[in-house]
Amino acid sequence: MQVAQTPPAPIPPWAGMPQVLSCGDRLRPGSFRVHSRFPRVTNFAAEDRMVSVVDERVGPGPVNIVTRGLWCECPRSLVITQDAVSIDDVRIPLLESRWSSRPYVETTRADLQRHMATQMDFLRRHAPQKSLSWLFSVEPTAPASRFVSRYVDAVTQGVRLLFGGREAEGVRRLCGTGIGLTPSGDDFLVGHLAARHMLATMGNRRFALSLDTVTLHTRGTTLLSRTSLTLAAEGCFAAPVKDYVEALAHSDETALETHGHRLMGMGSTSGADLMTGLFLSLHQGLTT
Repeated sequence: MQVAQTPPAPIPPWAGMPQVLSCGDRLRPGSFRVHSRFPRVTNFAAEDRMVSVVDERVGPGPVNIVTRGLWCECPRSLVITQDAVSIDDVRIPLLESRWSSRPYVETTRADLQRHMATQMDFLRRHAPQKSLSWLFSVEPTAPASRFVSRYVDAVTQGVRLLFGGREAEGVRRLCGTGIGLTPSGDDFLVGHLAARHMLATMGNRRFALSLDTVTLHTRGTTLLSRTSLTLAAEGCFAAPVKDYVEALAHSDETALETHGHRLMGMGSTSGADLMTGLFLSLHQGLTT
């Protein structure tokens, strides 16, 4: 007598193959060349556009393609079409659904102020020494060198202009201030833009420079920073920023603890610089 056997489970289409886990909602078709490489990120560029191919530990972003099992450690080219991405000779179908990079930040003044003090204290306690968190100090430590002195002066002047009614000049002064692919002044401005989107939900018009013209004043920096600033002006942010500002808007204490540490871990000082811009801008908007 024959015994009926359970048919073998079908092999998943991506078993042993590279796959795309997440596609940013600001991805657009095009051909891109390598711009820069990091251990878990390869940035690709085409004129004034940038796309990042990242592994799942980095996570989603407006122009991120999150991959798993991609065996090519040093990709050279990227082609995006409507339904697929080709990394060198590896073609991977794109997901139809796109990860949303726009945080839900509708909030009230009371909800926003509820955790401002504790989160600013969190920033002071956990920020790296070389971050812009010194802007919260009444008496900043004396700069250690002429280079640092010029850097501190540039940031200080930029912040004073930004909050003193000369916003375009402040943006231009901060933009590109610092070193690296995302200078500290640029990270500060991304936080500033996140704050402005939060304030806008309450009808707060503390800042006069329109969001759609901010990027006109951000030309003096790197392509990676210009991309982040352009997206931030549109209200689009990487997952650590999106998750944190949502937690802040909704006064979620548990989420604030989790996402605060994650945001603080962005780059060497990027997360702390961004949080500094976020909180100083929120403070200006809520108190003036």
